[in-house]
Amino acid sequence: MTSARGAATAVSAGADRLELCEALEIGGITANPELVAAVLMEAAGVGVHALIRPRGGNFVYSTQEVELMLAQARRTASSGVAGLVVGALDDAGHVEVESMRKLIDEVRTINPNLELTFHRAIDDSADPVRAVSDLIELGFTRVLTSGGAVAAPDGFSVLVRMVQASGGKIQVMAGGGMRVDSIEKMLAAGIDAVHFSAKAPSPDASYLVTDGNIVAALRDTIDSLAFTARIPMIFDNEAGH
Repeated sequence: MTSARGAATAVSAGADRLELCEALEIGGITANPELVAAVLMEAAGVGVHALIRPRGGNFVYSTQEVELMLAQARRTASSGVAGLVVGALDDAGHVEVESMRKLIDEVRTINPNLELTFHRAIDDSADPVRAVSDLIELGFTRVLTSGGAVAAPDGFSVLVRMVQASGGKIQVMAGGGMRVDSIEKMLAAGIDAVHFSAKAPSPDASYLVTDGNIVAALRDTIDSLAFTARIPMIFDNEAGH
């Protein structure tokens, strides 16, 4: 989600949570404070989860980039968002535990109820299944993942293993290239939430907007699955994180 208008559209069409960022063309980066405030006004009552990412590209950050990420996290945690979406890896492709622990400790001092999602940096990790235990130890609420594949349906077998590794201690949210016809299979496997794009060209085709019809159709699909409760449906515009 990159605009207040898109947030209003998604909420009215049935999204349960929104992920907020800027610069989707480079995979998404931290949103500016004015955008955060505008989206919060449009999404009252719906959890807004803000991406904290200092730049596009890989997820191995310099000391200076980690400090920037920490400052962005502190500022955004104070804004009233329901959660932050973060992630960092070390040179070996493992979760960068030290910086993640520091970030979590600091933002939960600001808001003890803040939810923390580890984003799709996990799909660039050396072993997404092994990484789940690190995320549990750090206290993350959930992990957004495609199972290490380009698209979540193609990473299904790894997603199943991640659910098993979670032991109910962290939510596994499937995202990245999700398709409507994959929802039932994902939920039946124990996936806790699904993460979708609902983008369409603007009237002049110069930029992308949130399409309420797509959101509503996805909402109907999820609600029609009688074997499950209302599963959270989270929207951005399919950022690359």
